[in-house]
Amino acid sequence: MIDALGYYQILNINFDADIDVIKSGYKQLAKQWHPDYNDSDNSLEMFQKISVAYDILKDTEKRLTYDLLNLVYGKKDFPDMFSLQPYKSQKNKDNINVRALNLKQVTSMGYKFVSKEDKYVASFDEALKIEFSYSLKNWLLGWWSLYGFEKTFTAIKDNIKNTDSIQDNFKLLLHNGIAYYQDKDYLKSYQSMCLAGKYANNTEKNLINKFIHILPDGNYSQLSDWKFFNLKYVQYIFPVFLAFVIFIPSGVKYVTEADLLKYFAKSNEIKYYQEVHFTNSGETVDDMVVAKVLNISVDTRDLSKLYHAKKRLDVMVGPDHEFDVLKTIPANRTVRITGITPDDKWYRIMLDNGDMGFVPKEDVVKGIGQDIPNISKIYTGIR
Repeated sequence: MIDALGYYQILNINFDADIDVIKSGYKQLAKQWHPDYNDSDNSLEMFQKISVAYDILKDTEKRLTYDLLNLVYGKKDFPDMFSLQPYKSQKNKDNINVRALNLKQVTSMGYKFVSKEDKYVASFDEALKIEFSYSLKNWLLGWWSLYGFEKTFTAIKDNIKNTDSIQDNFKLLLHNGIAYYQDKDYLKSYQSMCLAGKYANNTEKNLINKFIHILPDGNYSQLSDWKFFNLKYVQYIFPVFLAFVIFIPSGVKYVTEADLLKYFAKSNEIKYYQEVHFTNSGETVDDMVVAKVLNISVDTRDLSKLYHAKKRLDVMVGPDHEFDVLKTIPANRTVRITGITPDDKWYRIMLDNGDMGFVPKEDVVKGIGQDIPNISKIYTGIR
């Protein structure tokens, strides 16, 4: 473990030292270096360093913050640990769902080329545009020199491979988790720390779990991670576009770059036949083509996926108000959640008769509303 500011070293203790060892180490050193007992020129400076280190390490919360920041910062860039500000999006907005991007670009000019590497913090929509911009510039400007050709190929390959930068995103999420905690925004702190845990090794996860346990009690929900494969696909948009231009016969409508970017950016535009899987290996397939849905396995004995309508509610055939109304249900009608759209705005629900439809996520709330009829297919457990 790194001791960036040397607090453990100053007190001459191990990283796993308990509070009694910390107090003992401090007392011995404080007596040794106190200016009243030590007339050395640096006694006051040493005593102050010892006091600062003790102030941090004797306090469980301060020590944990220091240990966590040591995972991602060194001595030269170690921040003021008591006044952290969350990383923000490109538009300088506070956004819990930002990530770090590390992208390369090559520009070739005859016998020479220029290669650069840039870092960004961006929301998902911003990241799509940035990724597309770098992809476009590399494909258009990178090949026009002998040496640039190889560098461009490497840059494109690295941009695809490193779309989800483990080191940079771990640092960002860990930093934001602490910053949101200091702002008393405990939900965002919890969500950031849970996401940071996906990048952590076992030692780092232990520290993150300790931090999560100091959060005040609350009904915290985890945040869905980015679908980084969509960002990877953006690197292929321009060559796919060229393929369309070259191989599609004249008279056929060409797909524009904007169309392709929209296609890759909005996974809920991808069509498929909706399919629902049950835990008993059964499945049902609807012949209605709807937007892509992230499936939730159906266990009809599970109470946790039962929700009820906040108000009288139209159940739509697809996840949009432009679809036909499948059925209208009264307020408090209990339904089962069987899927959610990638944009986290629509639930696919099962009705008592087994029909599937879609309702806005904001119009249903977790828990049983009206009693479930005995003949209902949404719950078959013990009543």
